[in-house]
Amino acid sequence: MVLPPELVEEIIDNLVADLPALLACSVVAHVWRPRALSHLFCTVRIAQPSLLDPRRYPRRRCTFMPENFERLREDAPHLLLYIRHLIISVDDPYDRDNRQLPFLRSVSFPAPCAIETLKIHAFRTVVWSKGLFDAFDVRFPALRRLEIKAQNFFPLKDIANAFSVAQELVLHTPRRGSSTLGLLVPEQATVIPNLRSLELSNDPVEHSALFCTYATSLFACAPNLSRLAVRGVAPQVFAQFFIKSAGLTKSIHELTLIATSRDVLWQQHIVMVLERFPNLRVLELELRQEGSRPVCLPAPPPSTTLVSQALQEICFTCRPSSNSYADRVAVPGPDWLAWDACVLSSDHIRAVTFAFIFQRDYITGWHDRIGQLVKKLLPGTYSAGKLDWYVEIENPKGQFGESAP
Repeated sequence: MVLPPELVEEIIDNLVADLPALLACSVVAHVWRPRALSHLFCTVRIAQPSLLDPRRYPRRRCTFMPENFERLREDAPHLLLYIRHLIISVDDPYDRDNRQLPFLRSVSFPAPCAIETLKIHAFRTVVWSKGLFDAFDVRFPALRRLEIKAQNFFPLKDIANAFSVAQELVLHTPRRGSSTLGLLVPEQATVIPNLRSLELSNDPVEHSALFCTYATSLFACAPNLSRLAVRGVAPQVFAQFFIKSAGLTKSIHELTLIATSRDVLWQQHIVMVLERFPNLRVLELELRQEGSRPVCLPAPPPSTTLVSQALQEICFTCRPSSNSYADRVAVPGPDWLAWDACVLSSDHIRAVTFAFIFQRDYITGWHDRIGQLVKKLLPGTYSAGKLDWYVEIENPKGQFGESAP
């Protein structure tokens, strides 16, 4: 019996977190091999030997030292065609055997390779010097997303070189006491026309002052920026950032605010967003639960605030923790009813989207239950035909897996 190719691909896709099963599928038959290899080599991590110690860091799939990866390029160049996400991790830049920085400055994946995401992760302060982002349009012609998690800021002119091809930037806050080199004004005016999406992840809040200044400088350099996502920002930092970026946010059409159980978003934050982003069309509130602590939903803005706004769609995204269920996260309450009344009082809000994102193990039989829950949360919006909801399955990282950056 010969299985249809579509069924074979579906079977292999469901084994994405099972390394032994993927390895077995890659040697079953020629028609099975490409699909299995596309999952095995989808995400590749280049790291120093100190980062490969299983006692310090969890076991990861497809992790290589620079010299081993170069050997892979020579012996099996066809495997490079399956790589979509590349992670380069630097731990000790002063190690005499350190080959990460030369590798990072010279590595390239020319066509037909299709690296879509590049993540640079530095665990300590690294002096990157020059050449890191040079010739990015030749080295990474298919790059769309750049994620930087380092202990110091990158100069804006280097960011501009990277975005000769990339369009999305994810920026994590450096630690306290990091270099202020990235805050220096360039000798010539820097313009980053390709930057369309910016995600700010404010991890250590104590370093937020410089972070806001740097993010504001990025705003000024990106005239075509249309999407902004802000993750984990304290209320006072939130206000400071929007005050500094006044006059630079007219191009933003989509804004995502990501809050966890420890973060608190208040009504004044929502009002501030609508005041600072006059052309905002899509507002997404993503609520992530940590442990068993519920996530607090902010109250909606007063109806008078929405009169002159261009807001057309509101998206609620809930990510429950793996040890809880949706009905424990989003319990019908006064805040949900207030959002329901806010949507009904607005003529220009055309749709409300409600999404639950679960780990695969917690999804069985939940579609109907979530549908009933959403109807209870926003009964008037549902009756008016403005409400839509869906359930998304998120693959777990697993013992051998690593999620895409």
